[in-house]
Amino acid sequence: MAALIAITCPKCGGNVHIPAGSSQCFCMFCGASLHFDDGSKTVVFRNVDEARIKEAEIAEAMELRKMELDKELRPSRLKTMALLGIVGLIMVVVGYFAGHSSGDPNSPWYMVSLLGMFPLVAIPYIWLSMNRKDGQ
Repeated sequence: MAALIAITCPKCGGNVHIPAGSSQCFCMFCGASLHFDDGSKTVVFRNVDEARIKEAEIAEAMELRKMELDKELRPSRLKTMALLGIVGLIMVVVGYFAGHSSGDPNSPWYMVSLLGMFPLVAIPYIWLSMNRKDGQ
């Protein structure tokens, strides 16, 4: 019959039976890693939190994937900004000149010119979302 050494787990207080001659075991109640010297009953407690390690690995993988997606979406965002710029400028120019040529200061063409500003205003927001460094 193998000799067993009984100790108390410093993390959870559970009774742990260690085979004589071994220098390491895990608590069967909380999973804590227990290391100790041969012959003496000195116990060195090392808490390895596997959940925190896995959480850090997942967070790192998510950040890498987010960076990859940003890199993949960059060309389409640039195309969107160019299209918004062209549409906005066309609306502003056509609306202004059509309203001016009508001679009516209340011409609806001036409203087209004003509405053309919305696509132009959207460009800086897209640019900022592409170039932010905070990862939000």
